[in-house]
Amino acid sequence: MKLVIFGSSGSVGREVVEQALQQEHTVTAFTRNPAKLDIKNPNLKIFQGDVLEFSAVEQAIQGQDAVICTLGSGQKLTGTVRSEGTRQIIKPAFLTQNAIAINKTLTRYRFEPDVDSCCQGTVCG
Repeated sequence: MKLVIFGSSGSVGREVVEQALQQEHTVTAFTRNPAKLDIKNPNLKIFQGDVLEFSAVEQAIQGQDAVICTLGSGQKLTGTVRSEGTRQIIKPAFLTQNAIAINKTLTRYRFEPDVDSCCQGTVCG
């Protein structure tokens, strides 16, 4: 399956990318800063972009079988990247009828990462 993962360089996103690759999916990791995602795999494509830019989000979603959103608020726990970014993702994702979200705002299909390995000693929300 061809997956695009938003928030791929965060702690949860990185774990989802790794698990998807282990399951032999073809993964497009959408990130602002590719240097934060140092995973090497022939099934991994890095897409550098800003989730707040609709055209970049739309381009990344093209040709994908599923969309996974792992956007977080970062360590500062402030700002609107999670809410506004999710809004940008939902628009083209629903146009293509292929949406998966790990996020409290949207769940059309269920994808369960291995929480024990991704959240050791942290609170995932």
